[in-house]
This record gives sequence, C-alpha cells and structure tokens, in this order.
Amino acid sequence: MIAPDIRMVDLDPDAFGLLCQLAASRLHRPSRELHVIHDHGRVVRAVDNATGVLPRPWPELDPTADLTAEARRLRAEFGVDRSVLAERSGLLELAGQLAETGDPVADQPSMLRASNRLFWESPAIVTDPAPPPDRWAPVADVMSALPSPASIVVIAFDGDRCAMALRGEVINGRLSTATSIDPPPESTAAAEQLVATATTGFVLQVEQLHDALAADDPWAALVSTGAIGC
Repeated sequence: MIAPDIRMVDLDPDAFGLLCQLAASRLHRPSRELHVIHDHGRVVRAVDNATGVLPRPWPELDPTADLTAEARRLRAEFGVDRSVLAERSGLLELAGQLAETGDPVADQPSMLRASNRLFWESPAIVTDPAPPPDRWAPVADVMSALPSPASIVVIAFDGDRCAMALRGEVINGRLSTATSIDPPPESTAAAEQLVATATTGFVLQVEQLHDALAADDPWAALVSTGAIGC
C-alpha cells in the first residue's frame, strides 16, 4: 500500500510496474490460519481463513491448560500455519485502542504499523507461532535517522540494463516524493555516481532487490547484498 500523501512525479511506468511486481512477491505467500474467538475458554466462533467459518462442533479449549499450549495444539490438529486465539471481551477493549490510531495527525504507515502492533501485543490475543515481527521497523528507524530533507536513490539493473532508477525525497523520516531518474544511468559506474550525490542510496541487481523485499527483514537483506550506500 502506498501512502496517499506521497507525491509521485514523472515515474517511468515500466520501472514503477517492476517495483510493484517486486513488492507484491511477498504478498503471494499465502498463510493458512485458524482464528478462534472465545469467551474465557468457551469457543464462540472458529474461522479457517482458507475455508471460512468452521462447521460445528467448534474446537474446544481446555480451561485448565495454558492458552499458548492450546494454540500450539490447534495449529497441529488443523494443520495450519498459524492459530490465533482471541478473547471476546478483550477484543472489545482492543477496538477502542485501534480506533485511536486513526488520529488525523497520524500518517498512514504509522497508523497501520501501530494497529498491527496493538493487535499482537494485546493480552486478548494468543498465537502460535509467536507474533510475526514488524518487517519494516528497521527501515523506518533508518529513515528517521536521516537528515531532513534527505534524498534516496535506488537503482536496479537487470544484467547490464538499468531496469529501474528512482529518486525519493525524505522529510522528517518519511518519504514525501518519488520520481524516476531521467535519463537512467547506462552503467553501474554512472549509477554509483548518482548515489554519491544523494544522502544515501543503492545500486543492485533486480534479483537482489526482489529477495530483499521478500525477506523477513528487508533492511538486513538489503545490507547483506553489499549494495552501494549501505
């Protein structure tokens, strides 16, 4: 999802299409999950995100057992990638907290990341395996540490051909403008010169960028490529 307040100016359609394709590669990893809503251990709804609401009888929770152990048991019993147990009254309390993330002064990325964090940190939620990490937190930290304004250059080659050359402006730790570099560099040496004029930037192969965007920790994966600017 692209925040609506990012100005996108003179973007090359092929380069932008490639970026969207690379970013979407992570989205095509379906995770089958079992979500169980319970009232202090009494199951009131069970949903398999692949098939919908489960037919009765719904799975039972052992009131004497640890809920984490119960989530682990249900995950194995139903053969899913993740099981989530949500306590009903706690969900009602969580709703108010989630609504507060919609503060008009909050930007969209911050709101979405805060909502995700509140959900997994809520005592009403128990899951197996452990909650997924915030993949983009390291990237947000790096951007927040940049001077304001700052410029970022990202250039990806497909072999010897420049497939994407983008420049972004960062203000107060957030991407404010994105544009294509025209004309694009014809060699990695020329690309490195462009990076040298920016606050930071990267020159890498399309395949490396694909792997970084699909990784559990995109920033660490990007750094591991040894790309210029890391």
